[in-house]
Amino acid sequence: EFYYTTPAGAGNWTEFAWISPYRFDIAPRTYLQLNLKAYLQGFYNGTKMISDTVKVFVRSRTSPYNIQDSAAAILDTNGNGLFSFINVNSDSCYYYDVRHRNHLRTFSSSSCQKLNGIPASYDFTISSSKAFGNNMIEVSAGKFAFYGGDVNQDGIIDATDVSAVDNAAFISVSGYVRTDVTGDGFVDGSDLSITENNTLAGIIAITP
Repeated sequence: EFYYTTPAGAGNWTEFAWISPYRFDIAPRTYLQLNLKAYLQGFYNGTKMISDTVKVFVRSRTSPYNIQDSAAAILDTNGNGLFSFINVNSDSCYYYDVRHRNHLRTFSSSSCQKLNGIPASYDFTISSSKAFGNNMIEVSAGKFAFYGGDVNQDGIIDATDVSAVDNAAFISVSGYVRTDVTGDGFVDGSDLSITENNTLAGIIAITP
């Protein structure tokens, strides 16, 4: 049974009877989950990864590839994270658009991805083909990761990112900062090396 007050907050409660011109339409809301595995180039040492937060945008597969939902989760030391979505369905095909604070935005491959598992799963690490445009780097034998160094998150690793990392390294910046491309809490030559190498390779985000 449901009761209401008029106006809201009044002291007397009235039963919400079926003769009312309104009715409740109540249904449970169910999350669809994605167990995603991904490595971050700068954070992965070939065996384990430094844990950090990434965000997954679930996008439509038809132009303009609108965002249907998003969720954030922490990737653990094995690269695994569990993401929960409420505004998607189990029948549609989607792209997964994955973003991290200083690594390159990376899309799932052009194959149909459905959130109909319990949970669904997607593993970027096993092949470059798991990324749209094969846009990942091999960080150890048969293991692939998102490119590091896009510290300003503009979709291209270039001189602007190198300058930001170089300046931060020069003054020994530390802490949870975008210019820490290796995730070790310090900005130094190792962060600069990754960013410079990817800049020289002309690495940019590849999107549908």
